[in-house]
Amino acid sequence: MSLGSVLKKYVAIPLMSVIYITSVIVGFVICGLLKLVLPFPGVRSRILMWQKCEWLHLTIAYGSIFFSRPIYVAYNKQILLKKRCLVISNHQTNYDWLIILIILQKFDMYQDVCILVKNSLAQIPIFGSTMRAFGYVFIKRSWSEDSNTLRDSLKYLRARNRFFFLLFPEGTIFVPNTHEKSMEYSRKMDIKLGGCSFLPQNVLIPRTAGTTMVYNELADTMDGIIDVTLFVRPYRQYPQKTFTYTDVYFRNTGKIGFFILMDFVHGVTSKDWLYEMFGRKEVLIERYKQSSNLFGRIGDSDDFAKKFSKIKSGNYEFIEITLMRWRNMLYLLYFIVWMLCTACVAKMIARCMLH
Repeated sequence: MSLGSVLKKYVAIPLMSVIYITSVIVGFVICGLLKLVLPFPGVRSRILMWQKCEWLHLTIAYGSIFFSRPIYVAYNKQILLKKRCLVISNHQTNYDWLIILIILQKFDMYQDVCILVKNSLAQIPIFGSTMRAFGYVFIKRSWSEDSNTLRDSLKYLRARNRFFFLLFPEGTIFVPNTHEKSMEYSRKMDIKLGGCSFLPQNVLIPRTAGTTMVYNELADTMDGIIDVTLFVRPYRQYPQKTFTYTDVYFRNTGKIGFFILMDFVHGVTSKDWLYEMFGRKEVLIERYKQSSNLFGRIGDSDDFAKKFSKIKSGNYEFIEITLMRWRNMLYLLYFIVWMLCTACVAKMIARCMLH
């Protein structure tokens, strides 16, 4: 192992982790106190939006250590004109949500993002309450309870001028044990697609009840669906099995990469529309599997466009997004200085109180 690798693993990563976690916690606590103290709803909402945006900037700055490869995106430019959409994606890794948020930020959609997440995340101190404040919807995976939670949340979304509601209908990550359970469920329920048994090898069977209810409740007020297909490079059938937290943070830092297809669906006409959507994702990922050697190295967005045509052709725009941005690094530096100043002020106040 080179000296640079040793310093990165044992010095840079632990130091950046401490700075990031401390900055986020201190920022959340201070913003929470300000929202409690300040009496003006408009000011409180601005603080919340600032907090939401600064958290993502900090997270991108921190994530750039581990995700140094650019993210490549093929997208239907119609989505840039939309203001109220469902965003539906397959779920390959524990990092998918961050990658999608980064892309939505690029498209000026992040401020209006709402995410459907599992209820256990709400129990995380500080972070859980902050996600609630961001408007994220927590579900317990019990339809008798979740149906009411979803309906209440959807009333809030219907009243908004802009929203991008992010869902992962598979409900969990694509790994061997969830894949096996998904296949068993498909056989048990005799799920068919195009007259044949639907037994996908690259995605899980999506859970239809919640997603269908969300679509039906919002159909008359939204523009349509942003259909996201997420690919991990290098290709692995079960990416999370290879790129675990330990692998990404300590062993294979910078080796995982992503590229994304973002299509637009105006409306649905079939009762099996969600199965059909994931059937298309199954085909696209299978094509990627067959041509994965082409994606080992991508030169730029033009090179990506040529290679992506092997997976799907169409009138798409292509962009490259890098996490290593000076702006985000400046935010991190700003928060470090801000934390030091806050600590000094707190120390001075403590001394005055003691005297």
